[in-house]
Amino acid sequence: MRNADIKLKNRKGEEVTYLEVSKVQFETPTEDKVTFSYGDMVSGNITLDFSQGNQEVSSADNELYNHVIIQKPSTFIPENIAEGVEIAGLLGTFQGAGEKPKLRTPTITRSGDLITITNPSTNGTYVEKYLIYVSGILTKEQTTTTFSVASFDLQGNINFAVSLFAKGFEESDKSTTIAVITYAIHFVLDEIASTNAAKLITQNLTFATVLSASNNKFIPEDIEVTMGGQACDYLWNSYTGDLSVSNVTGDIQVNAIADDVFQIRRPKIAWNGDNLNVTPERYARFTKIYINGIEVYEIESFFEYKIEDVSGSTYVFRENKDGYYESNNKAKQNSYAMCKVTFSSIGEKDIYLRCINYAEANYDFGIISNINMTLSLSYTDDGTGSNVFKNFKGLSSATPVLLKITIPAGVSFIYVKYRKDGSVDSYNDTFQFKIEEE
Repeated sequence: MRNADIKLKNRKGEEVTYLEVSKVQFETPTEDKVTFSYGDMVSGNITLDFSQGNQEVSSADNELYNHVIIQKPSTFIPENIAEGVEIAGLLGTFQGAGEKPKLRTPTITRSGDLITITNPSTNGTYVEKYLIYVSGILTKEQTTTTFSVASFDLQGNINFAVSLFAKGFEESDKSTTIAVITYAIHFVLDEIASTNAAKLITQNLTFATVLSASNNKFIPEDIEVTMGGQACDYLWNSYTGDLSVSNVTGDIQVNAIADDVFQIRRPKIAWNGDNLNVTPERYARFTKIYINGIEVYEIESFFEYKIEDVSGSTYVFRENKDGYYESNNKAKQNSYAMCKVTFSSIGEKDIYLRCINYAEANYDFGIISNINMTLSLSYTDDGTGSNVFKNFKGLSSATPVLLKITIPAGVSFIYVKYRKDGSVDSYNDTFQFKIEEE
């Protein structure tokens, strides 16, 4: 409450002025037993009310004071009272010499396509809206603290900044800017569909999608992918339709035409000095070598494997966009995921398991059985006994580990398990593996 100057006039008409008084209390001589009978008085107190200017209070003639004038200070005006606050009958509009208080400046950070706003704790709970400026223009207002770069559907060089708004406060200064570049995504598809409908992607991110063929058609072995109008590196699985382009630095275009019939895939070849390395296609029984169009050699190279669910296991492994088979019991306490990998091979064959065990190191981890050995159907740690080829307990890392396994001739199998304990979810909280041939 603001103080006021008070003038008191006694019966003789003499005025006595008291400066900067916050409330008035009258004390009358006890021997006279005089009390106030008029005006807004409670126990000798006067409630200040400057809504009509100076406040006047009258009393009966037989009282000590018969007339009181309380002067309203010249600076006691609505503009000098906090907005929405009523003092002495006056409703405020601004605070402090005609100026609104100003909200503190937010900060923004970017992770991939997502930008997160941090509101300083000194702003308390007053902030009502976040104002998003795109290249200096107020483009969006929202109440949540995150937004996607791609949601603005703008291509090219873009700058983002954010300010804060609340009634009764001046808008905060804008945050520092985050500059991003976005690129267009184009599809030229013939009887092929894409799971990713995005039209834009932010620079340096990974573009990923799954292509599928229309009814009675097949995914082609080869597709064409360009970035910035030039051929680029990309990962393409012509069996599953998984496509990904890492570190995007230009417009992406994908051209794909469905096949009428399924074509067995071609083997991969590469020269190592004077030696030609041949990687047979996964389902091929024979691989033939031609020189100048004439068959000169035939290699019996049948090898295949399949990933199967294990009866009784609540959670399983599924192939992800990176070609890894990944446990799907992430953040499921006291659980396990399991799968069985069955191999069929003509002759003994060395293969590799590329594994990612990235979780709570000593409690959540993958386990791989020895050839033709099983693992327990529970989240129990199977340890390092004769039935265990590799136990990843204590070996948490985002870096893949390469394990070499010799597969015998004929049909054989291994079990793969991810054990999840009863607390804490760390990192990607899964076990992942893929099979690679020499």
